[in-house]
Amino acid sequence: MSSKSNKALIFICGFTFIILGILVTACNPTITGVPEKIEATTAINPKALETNISGAEQSTQPETNPLFSLPNNLAEISLDNLQDIKELASIFPYFPPYYQFSNDGSRFAIGDMQKIEIWDVALKKVIASIPASLPDCDFGFDRYFRLNTDGSFIALVNGQFIQVWQVGGGLIYESPLFSGNVSNAQVCGADMPEMALSPDGKLLAVSGMAYSRSSVKRYFRVMDILANKAQYEWDGKNDTPHGNLYTFYGLGFSDDGKLLQTFDPARYIRSEGDVHLAFRFWSVGDWQELERDSQQVSESLQQGQLLFPWSDSGFIEIRSKVTGEVSAKIYQEGCQWDSPCETRFSLNGKQVVVLNHNGENVKYKNDTLYSSFSVWDLTKGQATGSETGQFRDLEGVLVQDDGHSLTKNQFGAEDKKITGWWTFKDHFAGLQVTGVGKVAFTPLAANTPESLNCQFCATCLVDTENGDIDCSNGLIDSEGARIYLNEGGGEFVLARQNSAGENIIGEIALPEKTDNSKLRVRLLGYSTPLQTLFYCVDDNLRQVGCFIYDPYIKKIITSPEDISFLRLSPDGLKAAFIDRKANTLLFYNLLSRILIRKYPFQARAFPVNPEFSTDGSTLFYVIQNLNNVNDLSVEELDTQTAKISGRVSLKKAGIISPTVFAVSNNGELWAFAMGNGEVLIFSPERELLLHHWQAHADEITGMAIDPEQRWLLTMGKNGILRFWGVKQ
Repeated sequence: MSSKSNKALIFICGFTFIILGILVTACNPTITGVPEKIEATTAINPKALETNISGAEQSTQPETNPLFSLPNNLAEISLDNLQDIKELASIFPYFPPYYQFSNDGSRFAIGDMQKIEIWDVALKKVIASIPASLPDCDFGFDRYFRLNTDGSFIALVNGQFIQVWQVGGGLIYESPLFSGNVSNAQVCGADMPEMALSPDGKLLAVSGMAYSRSSVKRYFRVMDILANKAQYEWDGKNDTPHGNLYTFYGLGFSDDGKLLQTFDPARYIRSEGDVHLAFRFWSVGDWQELERDSQQVSESLQQGQLLFPWSDSGFIEIRSKVTGEVSAKIYQEGCQWDSPCETRFSLNGKQVVVLNHNGENVKYKNDTLYSSFSVWDLTKGQATGSETGQFRDLEGVLVQDDGHSLTKNQFGAEDKKITGWWTFKDHFAGLQVTGVGKVAFTPLAANTPESLNCQFCATCLVDTENGDIDCSNGLIDSEGARIYLNEGGGEFVLARQNSAGENIIGEIALPEKTDNSKLRVRLLGYSTPLQTLFYCVDDNLRQVGCFIYDPYIKKIITSPEDISFLRLSPDGLKAAFIDRKANTLLFYNLLSRILIRKYPFQARAFPVNPEFSTDGSTLFYVIQNLNNVNDLSVEELDTQTAKISGRVSLKKAGIISPTVFAVSNNGELWAFAMGNGEVLIFSPERELLLHHWQAHADEITGMAIDPEQRWLLTMGKNGILRFWGVKQ
């Protein structure tokens, strides 16, 4: 699992961007120009922009999301109706939205996993809704859309494209990204483009990175949307417009459209002083640098847009971007040089909002959701107010000249208790059908009272009747009881709870010579009939041991090197899993306590989940040819004899690198989920690919087939669940 940099560091009081600049320079030490120009693929008619874009694609108008409901008249998915498979319903996980106010405070944008809604602040109603697939990155600023001054236009990163929409009109501009990393959360973020729109919506400034096989190049360009071409492109020189657009408040186009303000991280060096010189001002049109004390700078930018914060040792100095002088100093606990507190100024520069680092902050994936902000009157040097909630940043807060603030809570974005769950691909075992109408999975984190401070310690059940996802601490055994760990003092004590109450079973075994205070125990499975527990232990997130354990007699039955994609047979008497370190399948008979490592002929196990047949008599698992990594097959194992009973080739069907494997109840259909979001349906009898469709925009990490074959459920890496089936 990748780790995300401290959110506060991303707002850059210097050091992070210095490192970023060094890294980029190291990758391409002789940057003398910009990447090859990539023209926009969609442009607008100049007359349309000046009036109303009648020919543009219309933005989706807001609709009330219907309650989850699977149709009652679903046909059994079979060989005869595969072409009729359609999406039936979706379940979206908890997601803290992205926000932004327009500079003039008249419009407000809210972005989530499905759309961006634009609100009219005065009317307090939604005036447009734009379908969007925003990035979900582990790094960067978490800013993927920008409104112009009055909120009549919005630029956004949507999938693999940069787009500009006219609010209430439609899509008016689109160009491809230079990087293909949008949907890969573990690597995207720092390379996401930073954008700014001119007040009239005719110019789009973009700052970002472009990749080739051998280099990384910074680019900065200003697109003329009317002409559908670049009006300006950075030539790599220090004295021409370039830099960042998101690092501090006030960057981008001035409200009169005459000036562009950027941040140059190469000039933001604490030891050299004069860090205010990192803020640079450029004349729009001729793109010449302006003296910071020039009349045009003072006329185009308001006082608050010419201030910046300097955090250090529990205080914040308010400095001038023009002179570097300190105009105010406020004391705020938790604000440090290497962990600065984000700020937003009022236009008159007399009020400032500070995001508080102290408090009951919450982790969501690799983000920190801060719990409050404070409002300070800089003329008095004192705090005048505060507000609690959940804040990624201060994009959802607008402080006014009188000290009052507009917040996201006033516009349909009330903070809700963080509910549900989230997970990453690493160690995720996928979806498993546990009974009629229930599908189970174990996420990295779940918001239950017992599971807030542990990982992979809860089970979530998807109710396919109403779409609810209920997460509870521990594993759910075949009798409906919960198996969970109580942790304290470096000890992990196993307990079982049912309707009669809690039964303490005892301590579990842990690897020797480890600091128990740093351990993470991942419960993987529990066989109720034979009281056998499967689990792995991580030390500082590095796996250090896996165990098959009898907790009642406190005995380690065996210690495999790895237990991944564990599956138990329907009767709970057999188990199968993948050892990813050795690329082998292990088959375990719980009755005889014999663990068998399978070595298929001229092949190795492929790292994807095995599957038991409905009656448990056959185990299916994917293997890979030792001489051809693209030659996959499915091996069939007789679970009574533990001998191979058959092999079905996937080569002719072109199935390469599946991420999830599922078998239908009758065995006639095999489903393979892919890293590109596709689902492939395969006939084992004919060894043919029968049907495929795009189920998700990103990698599929979980898939399950209804025992009655009425639906197929998939989960994308971003946590979105989609039901697929055939309506009669």
